[in-house]
Amino acid sequence: MTGDAALQLMMAYEKGQLDNITSIVLRVARPTRRIPILINQWDDTEAIVFLTIIHNFDTTIAGVIKGIWSRILRRTLGSQNCIPCFRPLVLRLGLLGYHWPFRTGIFFTTYHHDIVAQAANVLQSIVEWNNMQKSNLHCDVLLLPALSTEPVAKAIYNAGFFPMPLPPTHLLDLRPHHGKTWNEYMKTLKRTNRRPYLQQFLNKGGIIEEVHDLSSIEVSTMICRQWENIARFRQEKNEPPTLVRPSVQFIAAIGHVMTESYRSAIFLRFNNEVIASSVIFKFPNKLLTTDIHGLTHEKARPMKAYFVMLQWVIKEALDKKYDFVDFGPTTPEPKIDLGCIQIPMEAGGYCGNPIIAFGIKKCGGLVDTVHMKKNPSQQATHEHKRFKIETNFLTTSTQQLVASDLTHQITSNDSYVAQAQDSSERQHSTSAILQLDHANRLMNNNSSRAEILEDVIEISDKQANLSSKKLQTNKKEKTSRF
Repeated sequence: MTGDAALQLMMAYEKGQLDNITSIVLRVARPTRRIPILINQWDDTEAIVFLTIIHNFDTTIAGVIKGIWSRILRRTLGSQNCIPCFRPLVLRLGLLGYHWPFRTGIFFTTYHHDIVAQAANVLQSIVEWNNMQKSNLHCDVLLLPALSTEPVAKAIYNAGFFPMPLPPTHLLDLRPHHGKTWNEYMKTLKRTNRRPYLQQFLNKGGIIEEVHDLSSIEVSTMICRQWENIARFRQEKNEPPTLVRPSVQFIAAIGHVMTESYRSAIFLRFNNEVIASSVIFKFPNKLLTTDIHGLTHEKARPMKAYFVMLQWVIKEALDKKYDFVDFGPTTPEPKIDLGCIQIPMEAGGYCGNPIIAFGIKKCGGLVDTVHMKKNPSQQATHEHKRFKIETNFLTTSTQQLVASDLTHQITSNDSYVAQAQDSSERQHSTSAILQLDHANRLMNNNSSRAEILEDVIEISDKQANLSSKKLQTNKKEKTSRF
């Protein structure tokens, strides 16, 4: 994820008003900002971080403990406890990334020869920022999702995070197939995997409709309605719920905020009735993802609607010459059959409470590995080594876009970690784009600079030196873990 599309997606999360969610953007800068700077404020920016805060996250229903013990914990220590002030297993979770698509939200704006050390410093800064927050923003647990090929995944140990297992995502590399048609691509698959679900659906009178007007209430309502079918099905199977629940306002915000070429939705219709849907996120011309899936099971299964959507997305990516398609971690078999490989994902967790941290580590070790099934013919466990380390970067032009498009104010602009603040305590979401616009205007206004410096949130020289020494020590101790 790079550039304008990622920034616009931040704005969509803010405007979408997701229940129980606060979206915050942090700007991580080098600690030399005490010296008055007369150059562009972006020159010392290390990274832009998108943080999704999930309030009242009940670990008793999201964990691996199921059955009667889950119900007992929920009623005694969880969200169903009759004493609201005593719910120790209901936490405020800080997701360092997006929920849809489930990717890290750390974007580096400068290049370093030691990118892992840079990533560790950024993560340590986020932890220090979190420790300084008041109760309404302080996260009990920070969760960092990342592909194993990303530098932030390599920096988990050095930054003081503990590792947590995640099922691998399924990535389709289309670079060797640029210029091929869908039929030509199908011929590259094993003969037993060349099932023409897409053509069969069309031959039966099915219709595949790509919609770009996501701001329409009718469209966004239909997407959420189909997603609810999936959520209800998961609940019936006693599977843990998703971290975030999509809303009509969120889907509409994607349509309002994001450029048309960066998003769309597909609907599968049969007998003039919608039986499946999915939201497509596009990061031209590199990555295409499918998220917020939904379908009506009793009508979609006979038509193989899920497989039809997979094949349609691949065909679309081939036609538009995308490099990769990310299908996410679920249902591995049909994705591997279509040429996907499994790319391991790693998560880093941070919790200041040692008791909660111990519990998270123990429960994390029991994470369901149903999505980690291996396909020997695809060499799923080794293919990811062919991919070079990919880093999220914002270009100079993108930085200028941030400075011209953000929507709320920020109170700590000349700091190591500058947080986007809300003008109202009751308004949970914080805009990704006007915050930095306000910072840019203030930095260019000499009369305002002194006022900004009074509210500095900054790592002191002593802290910076300690962090540097700790990082070097951790590197020596944990080199064998990489």
